[in-house]
Amino acid sequence: MRTQRSLLVVLFAGCVGLFAACTPVPVTPTTTTVAPGADCTARGPGVDLHGCDLTGANLVIANLTSADLTGANLTGADLTLADLTNANLTNAIVSGDLTGANLTGADLTGAIRRVRSGGITGTPASLPTG
Repeated sequence: MRTQRSLLVVLFAGCVGLFAACTPVPVTPTTTTVAPGADCTARGPGVDLHGCDLTGANLVIANLTSADLTGANLTGADLTLADLTNANLTNAIVSGDLTGANLTGADLTGAIRRVRSGGITGTPASLPTG
């Protein structure tokens, strides 16, 4: 009986340890600061979207040439066929669909990216490291 109790204690401790190891680590939300004068609803060439939360935005075929998207949150944004020529995406969170997007001259320094893509055109001016 003593062996069974010891085995039960070991098994219980192992299960507790296993479940503790599987506990998800809390994710700290990223916050952005909208730049003064930024209009987060604006679209078009040269627009200032610095620090805007564009989560889930529909930017299909959007002309965002030379747009300032520094620090913007593009989580889940659809940028299919978007023109991001010379756009500044420094420190932006780019997590969406970039299928067919034009990134010629775009600055992606420090950008966090997790994208779906295919047929992206152009050579960015800079890419994130890592």
